[in-house]
Amino acid sequence: MVAISTYDFEHISDDYLQPDSPLSIIKVGTLNSWLLPMWDKVHGGIVHVKSRGAVNRPLTNIEWIKKKNEIFRKDKAELDGNFWIVNTLMNEKGILAFIHIENAENSDSGKGSGKSRIGLGWSVDGGETFTFLGNIIIPFNDPTPFNIQGAPYIVKDKYIYVYFRDSTGLTVARAQLTEVVAAAQKGVTSQWMKYNGIEKGFTSKGLGGESIRIGIDGISHTDAACSTYNNTCYLLLTRMNWQGKDSWVNLYESGDGVKWKLFKTIIQKTASQVEAGFQYATIVNNDGSDNGEVGSSFFVYCDKEHQKSSRITYKWTIDLAR
Repeated sequence: MVAISTYDFEHISDDYLQPDSPLSIIKVGTLNSWLLPMWDKVHGGIVHVKSRGAVNRPLTNIEWIKKKNEIFRKDKAELDGNFWIVNTLMNEKGILAFIHIENAENSDSGKGSGKSRIGLGWSVDGGETFTFLGNIIIPFNDPTPFNIQGAPYIVKDKYIYVYFRDSTGLTVARAQLTEVVAAAQKGVTSQWMKYNGIEKGFTSKGLGGESIRIGIDGISHTDAACSTYNNTCYLLLTRMNWQGKDSWVNLYESGDGVKWKLFKTIIQKTASQVEAGFQYATIVNNDGSDNGEVGSSFFVYCDKEHQKSSRITYKWTIDLAR
């Protein structure tokens, strides 16, 4: 049996900033910092916000707000498009950032996301800045406009698995953890391979290769983690109330990172019960860490009505031992 408790709290009071991504936690020493991309309504663009706060008030004390060229290091000509750090992975060598990219390759035509990518960043200064390493995932046939979403990840059997929306639907790609870190230390990316079906496995190139759906659907601007308690992995997906559909936050489980099944619907509302619905869900371990690993219990955070004046964040506690 899984016990779920709920706690609602408001976001920060600055009305000009709107959360626009899942939360990431960067642990330096004994302190946790919360990193969150936000939409700056005053300046009209994406900024990254670093704050400190307890698990019930993660955005209490803002330390800095940085624009793209302040947080990312690279020749500015190569930083085309809009960048969101959507997840981070702490390593003894540095911090790996999974970056959601829209309007890549100067594809902004005023029609939304343009060409989209998943890229990697690497930090050796505790998350103050990130070197942009390059792209690891490009959708098959590279449609435009197209939102690749992503990028929740897990670490399992020495591989990093990253989830995203390809031309065929929600799918996964992977790369060996040691190769990813070694390449990041050199300022480049290693090769990632997309899942191409049960018989073929991970045989399709991450940069534009074809992939096979993994059989579940939802918005993947979310998070994932594997539990040391039961050796099972968990993936969050959400749905807004688009086309009059119910809005929900679903938690899925998997033993291998490829085959997923619904574990729990955390919350579900009809389209008329919400202004927009739920998006940007995060998994945080009960000790306040967020590094793709949890124990027997963990927190789930998710924004509700993230672009509305009524926006709040929900915090649930998932207890696998009950």
